[in-house]
Amino acid sequence: MTRMRNAESFGLPQADVRDEQSCLSAWDNAAALTTTGLAGATVPGLFAEQVARSPSAPALTFLGTTLTYRELDQAADQLAWRLAGHGIGRGDVVALLLQRSAEAVIAVAAVLKTGAAYLPIDPALPDARITLMIDDAMPVAALTTTGLRPRLSGHQLPLIAVDDPTLRCSPSYPLDHPRPDDIAYIIYTSGTTGTPKGVAISHHNITQLLTAPTAFTPAAGQTLTHCHSYGFDVSVWEIWSALLHGARLLVVPETITGSPPNCTDY
Repeated sequence: MTRMRNAESFGLPQADVRDEQSCLSAWDNAAALTTTGLAGATVPGLFAEQVARSPSAPALTFLGTTLTYRELDQAADQLAWRLAGHGIGRGDVVALLLQRSAEAVIAVAAVLKTGAAYLPIDPALPDARITLMIDDAMPVAALTTTGLRPRLSGHQLPLIAVDDPTLRCSPSYPLDHPRPDDIAYIIYTSGTTGTPKGVAISHHNITQLLTAPTAFTPAAGQTLTHCHSYGFDVSVWEIWSALLHGARLLVVPETITGSPPNCTDY
């Protein structure tokens, strides 16, 4: 300030040259701008690698029941083959009308294994919103439960119940993996500033999010909670941050997340 007595205060340097160099070179983490995640990866491909690494490790727990990575993969493959039997594959969209549960996680994995994209629909949404999403995204089928089937009865869609016991009779070997630029899911905006809009997210988007140098990576064997709606992007991070890194996904029932005291005791 003594050297620049006539300068405006907001124009004075805030640090000397040495401090500026420290900020710009030593602390800037420039590698994050040039280092990418796994090029060419897809969610089913990375999940298959994790299953091979820890087939017997706990993958998912819901209401006291735990599935290992091998069991979760097998259940997803069986549902994927049921979808493939309906001609569903790359480029298609499958609606998911499901509450948060083990079956819902299996359904997400199954749709991705076919190469199709999933359209998450929260059962709490009003019928008009559900109709808007289905008419706009044009899914070729819907995965739901026996109890929720009536919510989709007015739509001309093949309905597949994820709680159908005959799914266990389907093949359990894997389908061909999708491509990185295939759409993984379509999520709709809230519509607070107009008509809700569908946003398509690719496998590449997800894998870059989860494998970037700055991404949170849980240790194998740790437990992560899944407590957000499938219609919210955070659910993608919750599910695959756990299942692509060998952690256990604890699926929190909606009856618990709706009550803060219950959340602390769960």
